[in-house]
Amino acid sequence: MAWEVHPNGERTLGILTKPDLVDKRMEDVVVSIINNEMIYFNKGYMIVKCRGAQGLSLHTKRSRITRTYSKITHIFSINYTPLKFS
Repeated sequence: MAWEVHPNGERTLGILTKPDLVDKRMEDVVVSIINNEMIYFNKGYMIVKCRGAQGLSLHTKRSRITRTYSKITHIFSINYTPLKFS
């Protein structure tokens, strides 16, 4: 999808998610991608690893969910003016 908009990768940042789930046989390939050697992006790559919920108590999980949704509700309740493109 990024190549359709920026075929040279000049304004594209690659995002690699879940690096902890990579098969051992593919680690070298992933490192090569992150080092910008296989698929070149001018802005490079970022790795995102989400913390799992394992080991958290039910109370902690519920409080995190409640806190997250209250932030989202606040964000969407803010009045804003849409950008106008010319």
